[in-house]
Amino acid sequence: MPSVEGSDTHRSCRGRRTAPLGAALLACWLPLAAVAESARLAVLDDIAQLAELSELRATAGGEGVLYTVTRPSSTDDVQQRELWLANSAERTPRLLLGGDQAFSQARSIPGDQGYSFLRDDHETRQLWVVRDGSAPRRLSQLPGRILDYEWAPDGKQVLIAYDSEAARPASQPLVIDRLEFKRDGQGYLSGAEPSLYVFDPAGGRLHRVAGDGQASPGSARWSPDGRWIAFIASAEPGVNARRSETLFVVDSKGEKPPRTLAPARLGSATSLAWAPDGRSIAYLDSEERDLDFREHPHLSLVELDSGAVRSLTKTLDQFVSTPAFSSDGKRVSFMVSGDRSQGLAEVTLADGKVSRLLDGPLTVSDYAVTSTGILYIASGDERPGELYRLIPGSSSLPRQSISGIHDALNRQVRWLAAKDVEFSSSDGQIVHGLLTLPGGKPSHTLPALLRIHGGPNSQDSHSFVFERQLLAAQGYAVLNVNYRGSSGRSTDFSKALTGEWGKLPVADLLAGVEYLVSSGIADPQRLGVGGWSFGGILTDYLIAADTRFKAAISGAGSGNRIAQYGHDQWLSFWRAEFPDPWLAPQAWIDASWPFFHAGQIRTPTLFMGGDRDWSVPLVGSEQMYQALKVNGVPTQLVIYPGEGHVLRRPSFVRDRLQRTIDWYAQWLR
Repeated sequence: MPSVEGSDTHRSCRGRRTAPLGAALLACWLPLAAVAESARLAVLDDIAQLAELSELRATAGGEGVLYTVTRPSSTDDVQQRELWLANSAERTPRLLLGGDQAFSQARSIPGDQGYSFLRDDHETRQLWVVRDGSAPRRLSQLPGRILDYEWAPDGKQVLIAYDSEAARPASQPLVIDRLEFKRDGQGYLSGAEPSLYVFDPAGGRLHRVAGDGQASPGSARWSPDGRWIAFIASAEPGVNARRSETLFVVDSKGEKPPRTLAPARLGSATSLAWAPDGRSIAYLDSEERDLDFREHPHLSLVELDSGAVRSLTKTLDQFVSTPAFSSDGKRVSFMVSGDRSQGLAEVTLADGKVSRLLDGPLTVSDYAVTSTGILYIASGDERPGELYRLIPGSSSLPRQSISGIHDALNRQVRWLAAKDVEFSSSDGQIVHGLLTLPGGKPSHTLPALLRIHGGPNSQDSHSFVFERQLLAAQGYAVLNVNYRGSSGRSTDFSKALTGEWGKLPVADLLAGVEYLVSSGIADPQRLGVGGWSFGGILTDYLIAADTRFKAAISGAGSGNRIAQYGHDQWLSFWRAEFPDPWLAPQAWIDASWPFFHAGQIRTPTLFMGGDRDWSVPLVGSEQMYQALKVNGVPTQLVIYPGEGHVLRRPSFVRDRLQRTIDWYAQWLR
């Protein structure tokens, strides 16, 4: 930004003493034109107007989509969910179900029979149906929890993944005989994994088609003619369950055992899709199963009769997910991660050509193929998530969305763009990141925050991140670094993290700090760091390795791997990452470096976490907090009652952001 020495704005900055420091700094840093704009920067109150769009699903006839909108309730401290229908025959989306916090996984019922969803009811989760103009009605009454479901093509039967063990009365002892017995958001687990059943709502009949010890049947789908069911599950439940995931097919009557088709992978979303003619299945697979969730699945096609397998995206070396066939069966579309982005692509089956459908500075979170084209949910740096229709040849978000959830907010707030940056790590590796500034080019160095993403199999991308907007609006230079282990680049880049948590990622993150300082952006005396989940874990590493940070926030983190063994939900992952502790104790001590070097920490640190977090249990934050407290380092521990790994209660989400602002302001201003 050009100097404004002598201007009225500059004089008011020097003389201002009563205004909040953040507001005063912003006025100094923003260009005159930006200050004069009617749109303001983000404030914490904006969170009340932000909503999340999710669970996008094409209707049974393919003429539209269902999607869920989740937003903070204006009256109660809960997340309120709404079910919407966007139909090609109607100009604006239509609200089908509102003000219900307990429903999920909405589907349209074939044969124009209305819409169904799952709803939690005390200790059970049941299937419900709603029709236009009528009240919701329960279809099932099973003594357990339905985890997932899919209607048969004729709309008369339902395929369900069902856990009968969930019906255990709370007054009875919990007897555990399985290796992994915890799951975040579910608590303690017992008995066998869920099985696949076909349920007849009319007669209430239930028959099992797959289970018998196979772990976590998922992504189960009916064939177009209703004769077969394809699903992905573990062929060897137990320690190596993740490494033995397999694509099976079984007749829908359950009269014969499932037939193995090919090795496969369960993704975080849809993992398989039937061709319209029912002769083949597109699915996710991987050749590097020891990488666990850091692998890059590729898309394959298997013929139902012959079992012949054909790789569709093996040479892409990028993370792909959520396959879907075109209506004519000639193409398979999928989501694909890129460097700091996630877009859409498709492969033409005739020649194997892969084409990018949407590939720009944006992040697609879900999509659906309809009879009138592809609809998708996406966001960008300056665009909160919305529903859009794909425009062929476009590499950016359309100006107008279908959903329009955030139109009013977008007119009030000037969202900030994130700039692509790159720099060299200590070993010469080029590392990529995103830099968000308060507005314009600063005239002097800024207090800077290194905010670290979790995962580690994720990345900071061109997506809408309210925390990023809020912190930059407070006057900070905010840097997000895609350290080694992040997705979006090659498999080698992702797997470089294996067993080296405190080395390469820490070197990459510190290289980002050096970039900010050497570029004249960051004030080296006002550096902060923080993150959640694996971002909290890396924060603990950084403050133990480097004393230059003047403030840190470690959310849902841990500095002691040994304390997590057998206490969190990741035992299979730990055993793939490290030898068992009694076989190689030094490896576990090395991995717990932040805790065993806590005496070196000088950074005032705020620790946060939920008391029901089974992903990174609270003990990890408690131990680091106690270590700093014993050593006289300024620290606080904030515990969110009843919360798991991801905070859900709106007041707690807001509280976390407010404490983040206050902690950094206390030590960096």
